[in-house]
Amino acid sequence: MAISIINIVTLSALSLTLPLNTHSFITEHWWATTTFDVEQLKYTWIINNFDSLRLAENNGLSSPDFWADDDDSHKWHLSLEEIADSNVHGVYLNPNFNDPLTVQFSISINDAEDSAIHNFINGEHSGFEVSIGTGFDLINKNSNAITIECNIKKIDKVKNNTRRCQAPKEDNSPSKDIFNDYELLFENGSFSDVTFYINSKTLRAHKAILGARSSVFLEQLRRDPTAYNRFNRDIVIEIRDMEFPVFKELLRYIYIGQVQNLDDIADKLLIAAQQYNVQGLIKLCEQQLCKNLNIHNAFALLSFAYDQNLHELRSVVAKFIAGHGSSIVRTGEFKDIEKKLNNSLLDVFHAHYDN
Repeated sequence: MAISIINIVTLSALSLTLPLNTHSFITEHWWATTTFDVEQLKYTWIINNFDSLRLAENNGLSSPDFWADDDDSHKWHLSLEEIADSNVHGVYLNPNFNDPLTVQFSISINDAEDSAIHNFINGEHSGFEVSIGTGFDLINKNSNAITIECNIKKIDKVKNNTRRCQAPKEDNSPSKDIFNDYELLFENGSFSDVTFYINSKTLRAHKAILGARSSVFLEQLRRDPTAYNRFNRDIVIEIRDMEFPVFKELLRYIYIGQVQNLDDIADKLLIAAQQYNVQGLIKLCEQQLCKNLNIHNAFALLSFAYDQNLHELRSVVAKFIAGHGSSIVRTGEFKDIEKKLNNSLLDVFHAHYDN
């Protein structure tokens, strides 16, 4: 992931008073880019039988070491400590190295999260204190376990680039003009010849664009001449099997190749993209679902991939489950679906992943 900052410095010829027919002008123009390469590391630590632990008697509990694949010189571990004579616990990120390193990190316990930026020096740790009694309930009652997740972000490389040239100009390329024009067509429906009715709401569109971008729309518009309205000759189509926000984003992608609020509707929008054979949108939604994949939704997403016949998504989720099975079997979501699984399959799954 790269974060870019652009600093523009302009040196101009200045004068307190400008005589007649004298113009100020830029004599030098410098601009610079600073790019940060950010490395992100995510770690999940599940502690079973938590209510039977007495941390104070054992001087706390430490996780196994973890580190980035390409950086075993910076190893970490988490620790959970009980503060004496209180119901407060300390959750800490501990470096297994002594060289200074500044990172941004967050620690969450069963979905309650806190974050900080800290400079780790000489092996000192940093973390947060949480109250079991007055804050939030650490223990997952279904599995008698707590799940601690840690995200670490550190700047890996900083690249500076300074140039002596004209400032970057606004993009006035034909492609940007076309994008803006099509976005305007989508938003205001100028010269539209198709009207969609979705749950008492309407969207206006253009046959030529729909037919060019979707083979399903093309065939539908060709074979249904009875859809013409005898008053204004627009084609009127009622959509009964889709929510309005989903259908609107389907049309938005057809017009400009972009989608809003994808994270909230990726699964429903993917179904819509399949229904109307919009291949680019299918891939976009699959990518978003993969980004959101975790131990809590893995089985639901695998079932979704099977139902929609999504081979690539199914493969990605299956590999994730195979690699995280020992964590998945302890989630509340897995407990809910156990009764739906074939008994023999369930026995194999538990035999492989249970401790």
